[in-house]
Amino acid sequence: MVGGEVGFFRGFSGAGKQRDRLHDLKSELTSSMAWNDITDSPLFGTGIRVGFAFVDCRECMKTEAGLLLDQTIWNWQTHKVSYSTCIDNPGVWAAENQGPQQALTKMEWLQTPYSTYEETSSIAKTWQAGRKTHEVSFESLEEWIMKDFMSRGFELKTRLANLLRKKGNADDIEQLEAYLAAEGLDI
Repeated sequence: MVGGEVGFFRGFSGAGKQRDRLHDLKSELTSSMAWNDITDSPLFGTGIRVGFAFVDCRECMKTEAGLLLDQTIWNWQTHKVSYSTCIDNPGVWAAENQGPQQALTKMEWLQTPYSTYEETSSIAKTWQAGRKTHEVSFESLEEWIMKDFMSRGFELKTRLANLLRKKGNADDIEQLEAYLAAEGLDI
């Protein structure tokens, strides 16, 4: 077939386009004003790292490539979230917890909440067990990624602070309060 792609080569070409888009997105994200504002904030004082990951696609169940944002929260917890798009539907992005917060089994993974962002409509949706539970509009993919990552990080910080206050030793609680004061958080 002249001028078109067939089977394996279509998938190979799609993977190459996906890789190029992820590299461009990483560059766009880390050079944006939102990135500079957030990474200079004491809320993310340990820094956010951006890399790449392989994740399962919720739409086609194939393995796809994605960006992986991660940071260490207060030297106690790793916070990792992947942002990926399907080769077959490159305009829809999915965000899912990775690292210690990720689902351990396929069945658990199918039931865990996740978020999507549609580039054509600029609409982000939150999903639970395959049902849409929330919908919000964002100006750009980069804005959605940063706000999604921050909100997941804040949720994790809140759970960690509550756990440490209940079960932590005196030194850990003192360190927690110092971190909270430095970040200006009232958790």
